[in-house]
Amino acid sequence: MLQKETGWTDDYLLWEVSWMSLQLKLADAPRYESGDSKKTKTIINEQELANILKQADYGAG
Repeated sequence: MLQKETGWTDDYLLWEVSWMSLQLKLADAPRYESGDSKKTKTIINEQELANILKQADYGAG
């Protein structure tokens, strides 16, 4: 995305631009968020967290 917008080469991005600058550029980039992306769930206890992580295939055991 940054290369397309800025015209920077791989070499320039890797060796001439700081990681912090790249992160700031990405954070400032325009984007679209659908209404569904705002849904959040409050986790009440550790068991609920474990169940969510297992469903997302992050939990082990």
